[in-house]
Amino acid sequence: MIKNEDMKELVDDYEEKSKKDYSNKPYIFESSVSEQALYNPKYGDDRVCKCGHRYYRHFDTYDDMYACGCKYCGCWDFEEDIKSARKTKLQKIKDLLKS
Repeated sequence: MIKNEDMKELVDDYEEKSKKDYSNKPYIFESSVSEQALYNPKYGDDRVCKCGHRYYRHFDTYDDMYACGCKYCGCWDFEEDIKSARKTKLQKIKDLLKS
């Protein structure tokens, strides 16, 4: 098991070795981690948002399905309308029982 002091020493050594001297370089490079909302084709395009519009309407079909928010009302985040989802599921069940 590694002690806290040993771990701190390892981290310090790593950070010291990873420092780069950019004083004679034309660019300084910076690393970052980012998060981006992406279109999920398996989610279901016909799901309805609380704003009343379908899932796919919250993405730009001309720009590689970029998450641009609802094109019709300005709603940015898709939140499924639970009542609509339940109604759709009930209708599917009724249709199955009829056949």
